[in-house]
Amino acid sequence: MVYVNYDYQDQDRNWSGTSSAPAANNGDKEIRTDFVTVGLQYMFDRSWGLSVEVPYDDRYFKTTGGASGTDIVALNWASLGDIELKAFTRGFHRICRLA
Repeated sequence: MVYVNYDYQDQDRNWSGTSSAPAANNGDKEIRTDFVTVGLQYMFDRSWGLSVEVPYDDRYFKTTGGASGTDIVALNWASLGDIELKAFTRGFHRICRLA
């Protein structure tokens, strides 16, 4: 089985606790992230299998900074996350015989 999972997160509002807060209180103006995970699962037989997941994140970040400290600065970056490899079994079974 091969699969792709996609999630999107757009953080463009300011909060303090459970209430909306003024944007002037936060130097970060916007954070947008695309999360993509590609996975593969393979069963060797009915009992044993292997799976691998490869996450990738692409982020856009807008904040205040620059030479004056008040300029709007936009950054983009992307990277692979931690690759996960798993081996699994359906479980260990005890065989019982009735005499």
